[in-house]
Amino acid sequence: MLDAIDRGDDASLREELGDLLLQVVLHAQVADDRRAFSITEVVRGISEKMVRRHPHVFGSWSSAAPRGEAELGANQGSRKRGNAAAKRVANTTERPKETTL
Repeated sequence: MLDAIDRGDDASLREELGDLLLQVVLHAQVADDRRAFSITEVVRGISEKMVRRHPHVFGSWSSAAPRGEAELGANQGSRKRGNAAAKRVANTTERPKETTL
């Protein structure tokens, strides 16, 4: 994967990321079959970790934490920029019509 990134080879990177995703889905399914954890818990865990580790991007989404208006505005601006970037990527990325796991 690192070689594909270094070369700027998007097709190879897409293939490598697919291989990586296959491993995540496969191992999560095996764990789910054992009733250890589900893919939903994996996704929820990484989502929570990203928010916790990068509050400058996501902000604290806990309504229990009082914050000043300046901080709220800064975090909201970061989220808006991130959302706009995600929409640009989503609009330019070719995706299959349906994806089922």
